[in-house]
Amino acid sequence: MISNTILHHPLAGRLQKGHGLRKVVVFGAGVSKGLGVPLAMELLREVITWSEKSGIAHYSAHLLRFLEEFYPRFDRSKDRFPLVEDVLGMLDTAEQYNEIRGRSPGYKWRSGEINTIRNHFLKLIGLYLWSFQDTFIKLSKNNYLRIFVRAHNDKTVYVTFNYDLTLETALSLEKIPYSYGLPIPHDGVAVLKPHGSINWFMRGKAFPTLNSGNWFSLGEQLVCFIALNYSQLGFRKPRPPLIVPPSPMKQIILFELKKLWTAFSSIVHSTPSILIVGYSVPEADRLTRFILRRAGLPTRTSRQITVVNRDDLEDIYRSIISPKCEFLRKKFEDWINEGNILFSSPFSS
Repeated sequence: MISNTILHHPLAGRLQKGHGLRKVVVFGAGVSKGLGVPLAMELLREVITWSEKSGIAHYSAHLLRFLEEFYPRFDRSKDRFPLVEDVLGMLDTAEQYNEIRGRSPGYKWRSGEINTIRNHFLKLIGLYLWSFQDTFIKLSKNNYLRIFVRAHNDKTVYVTFNYDLTLETALSLEKIPYSYGLPIPHDGVAVLKPHGSINWFMRGKAFPTLNSGNWFSLGEQLVCFIALNYSQLGFRKPRPPLIVPPSPMKQIILFELKKLWTAFSSIVHSTPSILIVGYSVPEADRLTRFILRRAGLPTRTSRQITVVNRDDLEDIYRSIISPKCEFLRKKFEDWINEGNILFSSPFSS
C-alpha cells in the first residue's frame, strides 16, 4: 500500500504574500475518464448497475422510485438517465417543497424519505468511486496523470471538480506533498475540491471512536480521511461523503467550503496562467463559470488560459470564459503522450 502524502494545516481563504504561485490547473471529469471513471452523463447508470451487481441494490431501490416519479423521460431500457448532479439538486428541491406542502395528507416524499434517498445515493456514489482505487494505485510511472503531476510538483494549485481520488493517488505515487486548501505547502502543491470528495465526511458522533491517525479536521464540521483505500476508513457501515452538486442556485453554507471557494477565486485572479482540462463548463455550474469569467476578462491581458478538452467546446469557452483562450481539442492523455507537457510555454519550468 502506498503512503498518502497529504498534509494538514488550517484552511486559508486567500493567498499569502510571497506565495510563489506558479500555475493553476483546473480538472474536470475528462481527466478521470481516461482512467475508466464515467463522465457525469454516465455516472448514474453505472452507479445503479454496480449496486445491483454488488448486492447492495437496497441502496438504489428508493432512488429508482424517485426517478420514475420526477423524471418522465427516465427509462432504463432506453438508457435515459438524468445527470447525477441534477438528481442531487432535485432532492434538495424536494426537501424545500416538503417545508411548503410536504405535511399535507397523502404526500409520500416527506423529509425523512428524502434524507434516506439522498444518504443512500451519496453512499452509493462514494462506494462506487472507491471501487476504482485498487486500479488507480497501480498506475504505471508512464501514465499520463503521473507524468503531469511529476512535471508540476511545486507551487501549483490544482482545482478539481471530481469527487474521486485520481489526482491524490497520482500525487501520492509520486511522493508529492499536497494539502486540501491554501496555503500552498513548501515544496508541494495545494488541492482544492469545491464540489467535495469521497474521503470527506461531515463530523458525527462516530468519529471520536475511530483511529484518529486516519483522519483530521478541515474545520469544525468537515472531516478528511487520510486514505487511498476504502478499508482504511475503518467504518463498520458506509457513511455518505460530502458531495456538493453544481446547481444554478448553489448554496455554500458550510464554512469550510466557503474557504475553498474563496481560495479558488483568489488563485485564479493571482496566477499568470491557467490550464483547464476536461471541464465541460456545465450551464448549471454558474459559480464556477462566474469565477473563471472574472479571470478571463479582457483587462487580464497578461493571463494565459489554455483549455484541453476532447469535446467541441471552443466557442463556449471563448464566449463564456475568454475570447483569447487557447483551445486544444484533444484528450488529456493524448496531449500528454504527444509530449506537450515538456514544452508548453505557460507551464515550462
